[in-house]
Amino acid sequence: MIFKPKKRYILARSSIPIDFVRNQQALGESLLSFMGVKGYANAMPKVIKQIDSTTFIIRTNRGGEKDVILALSFIKSLGNGSGTFGIYTLRTSGSIAALLRKSGIR
Repeated sequence: MIFKPKKRYILARSSIPIDFVRNQQALGESLLSFMGVKGYANAMPKVIKQIDSTTFIIRTNRGGEKDVILALSFIKSLGNGSGTFGIYTLRTSGSIAALLRKSGIR
């Protein structure tokens, strides 16, 4: 039997417009520095969708979403000259459809 880990989806917003899909590596390095190697490997966070210039969705393994949310709150820059900003978590859900429906985006 093949085990497929359950996922959680986090809707987040930044205070300034940033393309998080293009800056996936920089965001991953920032999360890694705050979460540590073990926490990052357990959570496996990845930006999967950019909704608008400030809102995006991160996919993570279930159980690691609290660590990802905490690490997102500590990120203030991505190191590529984007300036200082803040990332705020809006909602967490078990599916993308429910996440968008409950947040009123769709």
